Amino acid sequence: MPPKLNQYVNRAILASIPAFFEDGECRVYTLRAIDSDGLWLESPALTNRLLPSHERTTTTSLVVFVPTAQISALILAAPSPVEEASKTDAKTDAAKIGAQDAATATSTKPKQGGHENRRPEPTRRADTQELSRNAKTKAARKH
Repeated sequence: MPPKLNQYVNRAILASIPAFFEDGECRVYTLRAIDSDGLWLESPALTNRLLPSHERTTTTSLVVFVPTAQISALILAAPSPVEEASKTDAKTDAAKIGAQDAATATSTKPKQGGHENRRPEPTRRADTQELSRNAKTKAARKH
């Protein structure tokens, strides 16, 4: 599946543009916009190549339209399939942990009234009997 160029707007890309640089080497450009017929690129190399030296300033930077037919190679920094898989796994794991944390937070939420350290109300008969025995043991210790 080819990468979507939109995700590279305002990011660095590598391109070979023999019409501007005869050596055919890839150079670093900032992709500024995408047009149906080409790309809008910015780089100091393009500015130096196209703007006479007496018109350049330290803040001068040209954004140049390059027709698709003039681009012989375009290199995009895309994550490897292994990195993509690990990111997907990490996102899935994070979502699972988040769901577990949310479930734990709602199940251990203290009841209103500030009784956070209190044992939850017994719901089974065995729990009631255990509470009763513990109360009797505590009462016997006090006397």
